[in-house]
Amino acid sequence: MSNLPILVCLLAAVIPQGHCLNCTHCDNDTGLTCTGPLETCDEGSDVCLTRYHLKTDGALIKTRCGYSELCNLSVTGTYESEREDMWSFCCREDNCNAPLPDITPNGFQCPASSSNGSSSPQFIQCKGTETYCFNRTGTADSGEKVLVRGCSNDNYCSYLSQDQPDAKCVKATRAATSNSSAAPTLHLLLLGLFAVCVSETIRTFYM
Repeated sequence: MSNLPILVCLLAAVIPQGHCLNCTHCDNDTGLTCTGPLETCDEGSDVCLTRYHLKTDGALIKTRCGYSELCNLSVTGTYESEREDMWSFCCREDNCNAPLPDITPNGFQCPASSSNGSSSPQFIQCKGTETYCFNRTGTADSGEKVLVRGCSNDNYCSYLSQDQPDAKCVKATRAATSNSSAAPTLHLLLLGLFAVCVSETIRTFYM
């Protein structure tokens, strides 16, 4: 069975339109780069996918074979008192490396899920290509259904419309100057958290 990916790629080589990518397969929770062995992708994989997943208590980077519909997603999500940021990037050549994400605040803001017991409206700053606000349901580690709200880009909204039809995306609004100073500078906060080890359990709301 271990020779199956090689056989699939050999067969694809005989057919002009077929091509099997070779992508790095790795997981890293201690930095901004990821190294690991090459894997031969199956026939359905058409990209090398890199995913950055940042939580309040840590970060995780994954690279592996993937699918183009999961490319270029960007999400800043909140649920209860937690926050998660996720980006995915793709490249289409053997052993290629996708670029680091754009984590610069872009001037847009979206409603955030309120912390338990809080009745005042809260907002988060969007980053990079995120110009939409979304809300959807997710499942916490406890199995409880929670409301996830935050910023996203148009690619993630398209993904949501297929994956969770009851989810909603609307255009984000420009953040007022007073609101932008209330939160820490986003790119410094994220870069600091990237150096923190991720917890063993990662909530997978987005993919």
